[in-house]
Amino acid sequence: MICKVQQTIDRYAMLRGATSVCAGVSGGMDSMCLLDLLVRLQPQYSFRLQVVHVNHLLRGENADRDALFVQQRCRDYGVPCTVVRADVAAISRARGIGREEAGRQVRYDAFFATGCDRIAVAHTLTDRIETSLFHLVRGTSPKGAAGIPPVRGNVIRPLIDCTRSDVEAYIQSLGLPFVSDESNDTDDYTRNLLRHHVMPVFRQINPSFEQSWARFLKTAAGQQDFLAAEAQQALARAKTENGYAASALQTLPPALLDQCVMLLLERNMQKMPEETHIALCCRAVLAGRGRVTVGDNLYFTVQNGAVSFETPAALPVPYCVTAIDGVFHTPHGDYYLCPPQPDDPVPPRRQLDGDKLRGVLTLRTRQPGDRFRYPDRQGTKTLKKLDNEQNLTPQMRASRAILCVDGEIAYLEGVGASQPFAATNSTTHRLVLQKKEDHA
Repeated sequence: MICKVQQTIDRYAMLRGATSVCAGVSGGMDSMCLLDLLVRLQPQYSFRLQVVHVNHLLRGENADRDALFVQQRCRDYGVPCTVVRADVAAISRARGIGREEAGRQVRYDAFFATGCDRIAVAHTLTDRIETSLFHLVRGTSPKGAAGIPPVRGNVIRPLIDCTRSDVEAYIQSLGLPFVSDESNDTDDYTRNLLRHHVMPVFRQINPSFEQSWARFLKTAAGQQDFLAAEAQQALARAKTENGYAASALQTLPPALLDQCVMLLLERNMQKMPEETHIALCCRAVLAGRGRVTVGDNLYFTVQNGAVSFETPAALPVPYCVTAIDGVFHTPHGDYYLCPPQPDDPVPPRRQLDGDKLRGVLTLRTRQPGDRFRYPDRQGTKTLKKLDNEQNLTPQMRASRAILCVDGEIAYLEGVGASQPFAATNSTTHRLVLQKKEDHA
């Protein structure tokens, strides 16, 4: 097995130029196999080795037992060991993510904090296949189908070409001790369901299933590398000062467009996007317009021929004010009613009939359920739909001024008067709503 691991390390240049390696060691079979192999390979590759063990504080005394076990084994090997304690349950709640993801984030934060040139983790070929199956079940791209990569940045996986059976045989041949995480025995996690119930069926169908799937992974990874390179070039050609030209992306083959969008989302979301996000964003590109929410306060936007990302500031605070001395004082500026100017952008048919403004006048922002009736059209339209048609940003939607008479919408900033309050040919007292700086 040591020869297979050496071949993997050399094939992917995992240790080229590395002088220090941090190994993530849980104490389980895979990580103890990795630790033993790295100790044996240390003289050949000339790197300093250290170990980090993370106690997630989820398994009580058993977790403390595992930490002591790893510390003792590292003393036996003469390898420095750091134990990090992290309340993963609390971190999961605080970050609004699952415990598995919170644990993964905590572990890698601890590994990277060592400052080592390489981070070695104990994922095997079997882990890679399980991840590939998990992604395929959920729906994925060629990148997701390729499963765990052998190298990502400075994270290396020396056991990635070894099956779990290989690891078990190595451990047994040397009589290496290890600890067992009892949570791996339950079906509480999707990965465990795959491991306990799906993988055995595949092995029953084809005893060489893992080797067959490894060939698929190699093909998928190669195709992904090719698509990624093509997508990088396509995005470089489409780059403009406002983002990326939608017209250039619209001419790409579907698979290449998917890849381009996925790369853009990865760069801006800082994580692997879901297939749903990719599909919605591709649809917006092909339509030439649209806005897709892809994260907290992050939008994938296609407008005015450009594809870009928006990270809007906090939305304006809603308000409802009455006039003081004829002026509506709002957080976004002062408004007042005045006669239209000859060059006023509001057409005559959408100006206000001042004689119809009988009642309490208030100026406010949009509320759920608001509807507007055009004076020159049939029926009403929700402000939400109207805002979408006008491609308004979230800030513009939240701050647009609405004049009401006894609670009924009379005038919409940027549109004009609603039907019950609109001027007619016989109107003599015409008004429009103006922001003070517009006619300062």
